[in-house]
Amino acid sequence: MKNAVLSLMLLFAMTSLFKANDTGNWRDLVKEKKVIQPAEESGAWKFTPQPFPAIESIAAQKPDAVPLYGCYSWGDGYIQFRKEIKAVGWTTYRLGGYPDEAAILLAMEDGIEIMECVQIGKTLKEIKSSGKREAFKSDEEYIKKFLQELDEFCLKYGPGGSLFKKRPDLAKNPVRSVEILNEPNEQYMLENVKGETDVWKVKAARDRLYTKVLKEVSAFMRKKHPGIRLVGFSASGGASDDVRFIGNVYAIDPTIGGSYDALSTHPYTSVPPFADAVRTWGSYSVTGSWKKLRDILEKYGNPDKPIWWTEVGWSITQKEGGILPVTNAFPAMSTASFVTKMYVLAGRLGVKRVHIFNINDVQGNAGFFNQNTGEWRPSAYAVQQMINLLPKPQIQSAISEEAGGLYAYKFKSDWTKEDSKEVIIVWREQKKGSLSLTVPAGKKVSKLVNMLGGEEKFSVSGDKVNFAGGPYPSYLVLD
Repeated sequence: MKNAVLSLMLLFAMTSLFKANDTGNWRDLVKEKKVIQPAEESGAWKFTPQPFPAIESIAAQKPDAVPLYGCYSWGDGYIQFRKEIKAVGWTTYRLGGYPDEAAILLAMEDGIEIMECVQIGKTLKEIKSSGKREAFKSDEEYIKKFLQELDEFCLKYGPGGSLFKKRPDLAKNPVRSVEILNEPNEQYMLENVKGETDVWKVKAARDRLYTKVLKEVSAFMRKKHPGIRLVGFSASGGASDDVRFIGNVYAIDPTIGGSYDALSTHPYTSVPPFADAVRTWGSYSVTGSWKKLRDILEKYGNPDKPIWWTEVGWSITQKEGGILPVTNAFPAMSTASFVTKMYVLAGRLGVKRVHIFNINDVQGNAGFFNQNTGEWRPSAYAVQQMINLLPKPQIQSAISEEAGGLYAYKFKSDWTKEDSKEVIIVWREQKKGSLSLTVPAGKKVSKLVNMLGGEEKFSVSGDKVNFAGGPYPSYLVLD
């Protein structure tokens, strides 16, 4: 699991060719809650008109009770950074690897939503070896073992689980969501087929096997654990392979949509969330892949199936505090802006969960916190600020949506409270400069806040609000 993510992140880092002007020592800036916009931000990407859905259709959707703000790590990450996770305010947590009871108990105590990524194996060694299809004589034996371990997990940690006999105080926060394997379109479910050297034939074998797994899991879980949400696919999305994999599984079994409740994917990209990643073979974007997945769901009669992004992230440079030698990664302030924009993009597309990789530096330098020192990165401060201003966000309108230019979205800060404030999150891609927005009718701007929480100057002229901005998002709080 972790090795594939590392390979992706190293690939992304090496191909980004990122260029950004000096924006100051981020450690000094976070102390002062100050943001210095880069004069220029460019790399191996381009901005094109994206296939955004009509904003009215997204704004009309009722948000989930659990806000989309998620993070990801294995159990040791939650144990080490429990205090920090609570301080930032994340609302949902993807627990990877093997079931870690100590971490599960802490997360239950904290009231955070837990989504367990279930695989075969109770140790890392088992997951890497005896937990793969090659360790079994047949698909049926592999699936039987998976169902056994999934059942054991749900019987203990799911609604009404045996754990709560000893800890009745935790019964109100059981594990209600399980992800069915991790990146089964990669090597974690089926690494190779004996004697087969054609990678595409191996991929096809994975497609067929996962179709069987998901059907069998659904038949079992719907009967025995109907209170558990099934999160399907968990597909690696580098270079849009998630689209190929999910489309193939649906083609094998057009009724597969009835076998899961939410579709999860890992839209890793080496560029800003609203841009296209440029490669020698072409380009792809997070939104473009999302649209292709929505088209697949529409084609097979699942137009309302929720999409979750359960793994995605960016690395920072060693120079700025990363503990591992990742070449040509991003400045720490840029990764903070990317994470913020990824949550915004999720809101714009109606994606219900976003689990950012990773709490700590297990691979790459994508951690919110330094693995060795516990130091907060700008990305952690930026997420904390976003959650403070938009604790239960609901998108209302797209004020500006220029490819590579000005992006501005208006959110209700807490959709559960009628009198909650409205907030506009705004930035201009690629370079800093003077920005101007029309203030919504009947509203006035009470303050301008940067992505680290510092208040900035602005002026109002007629119905326009004017301020300095750039690639790093700012917030206009409305009264």
